[in-house]
Amino acid sequence: MHCLSKAVRAKMIKKKIANPYMRFRLEINGCTKEKVTTGQHSETGLEAPETFFVELDAYEKKYGKADPEKISFEEVEPGVVKAGVSCLRF
Repeated sequence: MHCLSKAVRAKMIKKKIANPYMRFRLEINGCTKEKVTTGQHSETGLEAPETFFVELDAYEKKYGKADPEKISFEEVEPGVVKAGVSCLRF
């Protein structure tokens, strides 16, 4: 694709025919130069650990008495709220 109009291109072809040793530089001959800036962005980090809810009775059978700060309440079924502990999945 040419960046020159047909009239300018025809004029330059005539000059080239008249002088075969002539060299053309695009920035001198009227072509528009485009400035393009690029950038790159990368981000690294850790994913949050996956947790699962264990009912309080089952947790205390396996691990002993639960820390009161770690006990949470979750709605298991509509209208049924149970106490339990959120554990990390390894």
